[in-house]
Amino acid sequence: MKLVLFLYLFSTIVIFASYYDSDIDGVEDKFDQCSDTPFDVLVDEFGCGKHSTNVKFTLTLGTDVGFDTLDSRDTTYNFAFDYKINHWHMGISNSNYIGYDENNSTSRELGDIYTYIGYEVTKANYTSIVTLGTKLAMAKETVGTGENDYYISTQLEKYSLDASTKLFGVVFYTVTGDTPSLKYEDIFSGSIGVGYNINDKYYTSISYENSESIYSDTENFQAILWTNYYVWKENNFVELDYMCGLDTLSYKHMISFKFGVTFE
Repeated sequence: MKLVLFLYLFSTIVIFASYYDSDIDGVEDKFDQCSDTPFDVLVDEFGCGKHSTNVKFTLTLGTDVGFDTLDSRDTTYNFAFDYKINHWHMGISNSNYIGYDENNSTSRELGDIYTYIGYEVTKANYTSIVTLGTKLAMAKETVGTGENDYYISTQLEKYSLDASTKLFGVVFYTVTGDTPSLKYEDIFSGSIGVGYNINDKYYTSISYENSESIYSDTENFQAILWTNYYVWKENNFVELDYMCGLDTLSYKHMISFKFGVTFE
């Protein structure tokens, strides 16, 4: 009996003496292809971290104020929700309008609802997103067309040699819904600009915006947009934008403020 116990203990010691698992992931070092995996990461049969689903929720609330003079201005209150899972984006947004006249009286209107789904491709030096979306007509014709629209967009961000600086561009094509009595034009719109990360919390950019009109005899919308984005806590951010209108029909000035929170 003592001999059996001795042989058992001896064989156990030999086995454990020859077994090494330096990163304590349950895979022996001689089979471990990722020998420095963190202790709290689940691993596969080769000792490498298992692929995890990248899920992110972003909720944004904000307001825009457009004006030529402060005595006559329009204000919108905006809501947006974006859900990202791996490379896919899905979202919904809405704006509600408040108009002011020279007598400071107000009118309130429910805005249209926008929904979209997009796919993101990320490489070493650029990110590209292709999006399909629709406008669900909820607004009265005084602030909208009263009909649904459908659009496709391509967004491209290309980073320069300086890791803090990037060039970006967005192109939209919108199929505009027609009313029984009026045919609207389908439109192209887009922007091009440059952005700079001042530090890991503050990002600023400037861009040129251009959009065709849904009316065939109306000039294009044109503007310069200055964007400032600041992460003030790990999952919270604020954004302050200023837009200067360049065409004769748009507001000369628009100021936007947004607050957002991200859940991962």
